[in-house]
Amino acid sequence: MTDIKEILQLTPDTLAAQQHTALKNHVIQRIKAFNHLISDEKYEEALTLLSYSPAGDDHGCDNQYLDFSETGQEDIGDVLSKLSSLKTASKKK
Repeated sequence: MTDIKEILQLTPDTLAAQQHTALKNHVIQRIKAFNHLISDEKYEEALTLLSYSPAGDDHGCDNQYLDFSETGQEDIGDVLSKLSSLKTASKKK
């Protein structure tokens, strides 16, 4: 946890950089954990990291995806978009 002095020294650029780093590290750890569960043949545990996605329009396919909703982003596509925008924001001067 960051202390109050560090928090108060953040600027929009450094905040975006810290958010980018934290989100990137979280995603990497989630994917590594999923990979280890598969490697260790712990399939039931791996299933707990997934969320169900119904087709909704009766024309697509129901499926499951690796859930990143604890980050405020639903799936890997949303996470990548957020990472990209944070990276861009952290480089603005």
